[in-house]
Amino acid sequence: MKVKIDDKTYNDIENKLKQKADKNKVRIFMAGIDSDGPIFGLSIENTTENDIEDTSRNIKFLIEKDIYDSYGDFEIKLIGKGYKVTPLSQVKDTTKCGGGCGGCGTTNASGCGCH
Repeated sequence: MKVKIDDKTYNDIENKLKQKADKNKVRIFMAGIDSDGPIFGLSIENTTENDIEDTSRNIKFLIEKDIYDSYGDFEIKLIGKGYKVTPLSQVKDTTKCGGGCGGCGTTNASGCGCH
């Protein structure tokens, strides 16, 4: 498992871990599913027997094996006071246009084009 985090996110998570002396790992978990797909969250916990563990920038991350098998690696970003937890397979590259909507520089009411 790989977890991608930026400096701001790393510092925030590291500070939260320092406040939880009895638990020292960050769990990625599925919080639910909405019309856009799965919603993931974070919690500070200890390892269980069904977990896969990875260390990214000195922070240990956990995820249940079944969730990892379904969604793969993750990106975590600090957004305001919370986190956006996204499977890397679903992270959109906003520097390139995807197919089917006309190409860069186009926008319309349906949201096609580069953002």
